[in-house]
Amino acid sequence: FLLSIIHKTSILLILTDFITSFYPFGKNQFLPTPIKGVAPYLYIYLIFAISLFIRYALNIYFHKTFSLKNTPLISSTLMAIFIFTISLQTIHHILFFKLKYEQFGNKSIKEKIANNFEKSYAFAQYCKNNFPGKHWGKLETSKDLSTAKYMLTYGAVRYYLYPIDIYVNRTHPKDCQIIFLHDNPLSVIAKGFTPLPPFDKYSLITIKTNNSKTY
Repeated sequence: FLLSIIHKTSILLILTDFITSFYPFGKNQFLPTPIKGVAPYLYIYLIFAISLFIRYALNIYFHKTFSLKNTPLISSTLMAIFIFTISLQTIHHILFFKLKYEQFGNKSIKEKIANNFEKSYAFAQYCKNNFPGKHWGKLETSKDLSTAKYMLTYGAVRYYLYPIDIYVNRTHPKDCQIIFLHDNPLSVIAKGFTPLPPFDKYSLITIKTNNSKTY
C-alpha cells in the first residue's frame, strides 16, 4: 500500500511484481526458476510466514508460550528451509566461480578489464595499432553521449585509447579523428585528414596529413 502511494502505481501491479520477479541480489543468491509462474523465494517466505502464524496461533489458543523445542514440526521445517537455501547458494557459488574462471582464466589484466567493454577495447586497440604514440583526437559519433548507455561507452573508449587523448574539453590541436559508432562515418571526415581502413562500417580513425591545418 505504501509503495503504491510513493510510486503512484496500482497495488495490483506491485503485488504482481512481488510474486513473479524476485531479483537475485548478487552471487550470494541462487538463481530462481519460477514454479508455476511464481518465484521460489515467495514459497520460502510463505512457509516462514505460515510457520510463524501457526506458532503464535497456538500461543493464543493455549494461553502460553510455545518454544520451537516444543514444536518439532515447525523447527524441523525451518531447519529444512535453511539447509535447502544454503545448499542452493553453495551450488550457485560453485557455478559462479566456474563461469568466472572460464571467462577470465589465463587472461591478462587488460583482457580481464576489457571484458565488459569488448567492442570499445577492440576499437581502441585498432586505433593505437594504426596510430601509435601520444596524440590528440577529436571524437565523432552520432550517438547521444549524455545518455547513460553511451556515456559509459565513451568513458571506456576514452580510457582504453590512452595515450590517444579524446577528452572533449581539450584545446590542444587535434592530429586525428576518432569516429566511433557513427551512422555515416565518411560524412564527418575533415579536410586534410586521411581515413585508414575502417574498424567496421560505423567506426574508423583518420590521421592528419602533413602540413594540413589542425583543429
